[in-house]
Amino acid sequence: MSSPIPRSQTLDAARGMFMLLGVVFHAALMYRDMDWVFRDGQTEQVFVHLADALHIFRMPAFFWIAGYFCATALLRNTLWNFAKRRFWRLAVPLIVLWPTLNFAQDWLVATNRGETGWGVLTQGIGIHHLWFINNLLLYSLLAVLLLPSLRWLQSRSFVRLQAMTWWTAVGLSAIVSFAAWAAVRALQPDYMRSGYFGTPAEAFFYGSCFFLGLISAALPSFHRALMSCHPAWAPIAVTAAVWLNSFVYSHELFWVRELSLLLKLGCVWLAVGATIRLSVALLRRAPRLTSHLAASSYTVYLAHLVLVVGFGVWFSHFNWCAVPKFFLVCLLSVSVSVAVHFLLVRRYRFFRVIFGGGPR
Repeated sequence: MSSPIPRSQTLDAARGMFMLLGVVFHAALMYRDMDWVFRDGQTEQVFVHLADALHIFRMPAFFWIAGYFCATALLRNTLWNFAKRRFWRLAVPLIVLWPTLNFAQDWLVATNRGETGWGVLTQGIGIHHLWFINNLLLYSLLAVLLLPSLRWLQSRSFVRLQAMTWWTAVGLSAIVSFAAWAAVRALQPDYMRSGYFGTPAEAFFYGSCFFLGLISAALPSFHRALMSCHPAWAPIAVTAAVWLNSFVYSHELFWVRELSLLLKLGCVWLAVGATIRLSVALLRRAPRLTSHLAASSYTVYLAHLVLVVGFGVWFSHFNWCAVPKFFLVCLLSVSVSVAVHFLLVRRYRFFRVIFGGGPR
C-alpha cells in the first residue's frame, strides 16, 4: 500500500494540470475563426467553445495556487532565500527563453507568411505565454510588501473561521475580484490594451486571484472552504460564466453589466474551487502521475508554445479537417516537451537552470 501523498505535492501537481491545459487552450486558439499568433485555414466552432470554457477557470486556478505557494514560501523562509528562489524560478527562464524560443516561434510564423524571419527583430519579439512570469514577478513583490499582514492573519486565532462555507468563500472571492475589475476601469480607461502583463484587466484580475491564494495560505479555514466546492458544480459554473459574458460586454444597461460581471465572477470562483478539488482527488489516487506531473509541468508549459505553433504551421499544409490536426498538435507538443524535461532538464544542469530549476 502506497503512502499518502502530501497535500502540498498534490496541490502542486494540480497546478501542473492547469498548466498542461495551456497546451489544449493554445492549440484550440489555432483552429477557431479568430485572430491569434497563428491560425490554420481549417476551423471549427467547437474550438471557440473549448477555448472559452478553459479560459474561465484555468488561469484563475493557476494564480490562486501560485499565490498559495508564494505565501507558504514567504512564511517559511527568509526574504533572501525567497528572492533567490524567485530569481531562478521566474527571472532566468524569462531572460533566456524570451529571446530564444519566442524568437523561434515568431520566425516560424513570419516565414510561413512569406516574410523574412529577421524582420521579427525589428518588429519586436512577442512575449506570448511568458507574460505570466512577468505577472508572477510583480505579484511576488507585492506579496513581500504584504508579508507583515499575512503573519498577523496567521497568528490571530479569531480569524480562523472554522464554520466558513464554500458559498461564503466563493462570494468573498467574487467580491474581491469585482473590486479589482472596478479599480482597473477607474485607473486605466484603456484596460483591454495588451502589454507585458497581458491586458491591465487581466493583470488586476489575476492579481486578485494571487492575493486570494496568499490569504488562503494564512487562513486555512478559507482554503478548506473553497476546496469544499463539489466537482459537480464545475460544468454548471463554467457554462453559466460563458453565458454571462454576453451581458458583461454588450448589454446596454450599466447595472445589468455590473451585476452580470459579479455573477460571472461568482461562477468563476465556483469553477475554480470545484476543479481544484477534482484535480486533487484524482491525483491523490495516482502517486506516480502526481510526482511526474509536479516535476515536469513547468518545463512543458515553458516549452510548449513554440511546439504548438510549429506543429500547427506544419499541419496547415495538409488539407485535413481541424479536429485531427488539433489532437495531433496536442499529443506531439506534450510528448516532445515531456521528453525535453526527462532527457535534458533532469539530466543536465544547463537545461535545468534555463527551465527554472535553479543551480541546486
